[in-house]
Amino acid sequence: MGRTKEEPIPVEETYRDLLRKAVDSAGGQRSAARLAHVSQPTISRALERGHPATYTTLAKMARAFPGIPSPVVPVRDATHEEWCRLGADLAALKPATFAVHLDAVRQALAGSPVPSADAIERLRRVVAIPVPGVRARRKSSSDD
Repeated sequence: MGRTKEEPIPVEETYRDLLRKAVDSAGGQRSAARLAHVSQPTISRALERGHPATYTTLAKMARAFPGIPSPVVPVRDATHEEWCRLGADLAALKPATFAVHLDAVRQALAGSPVPSADAIERLRRVVAIPVPGVRARRKSSSDD
């Protein structure tokens, strides 16, 4: 296979983790390379941390493996780009909080009632402090 003149793009490590799992599920790098119609060294480089990959390689891998999203998110305008960037930052820094908000967005799109600000605040507190402290448990059991 010949070398491409395409410029490489940076790859988010979470996306690379998804690719690693897909390659493992495919039976390893050689099997994955056959499925994606690329060479085994190309698969190896695409999975290497910090190594840029070409859009074409990532797109071939995304098409070959079920459950792998497109490597590029189409952006409609500046607000949508900000939404995507903030979501990525929130998912990286506070995954549990991101999951709560993602679920609220899914519910809103499905036509389910959107949780109130109070309900979201209660969920946020539960996510932030999932297990009550020892003192809180003793106090609540003595109040009964």
